[in-house]
Amino acid sequence: MELSKQAWIAIAIFLAAYGAIISEKLDRTKIALIGASLVILLKVLPQHEAIAAARGRHRPVSPKERRAFCNNE
Repeated sequence: MELSKQAWIAIAIFLAAYGAIISEKLDRTKIALIGASLVILLKVLPQHEAIAAARGRHRPVSPKERRAFCNNE
């Protein structure tokens, strides 16, 4: 099993955030926001899927929903 570049980036962000939380040098909320921002900015997870996950929609976004969301921006 070989991991993609995006998977390695996600793992690195997770480990960095976990380490920052353990060190207690920054507030956990700030660390979470920085990590989430990096995931979106580095295109590990598309913005519409991140928003859907934050809203509690634990299913993939359909192509029809994706087109509707992208056309509304």
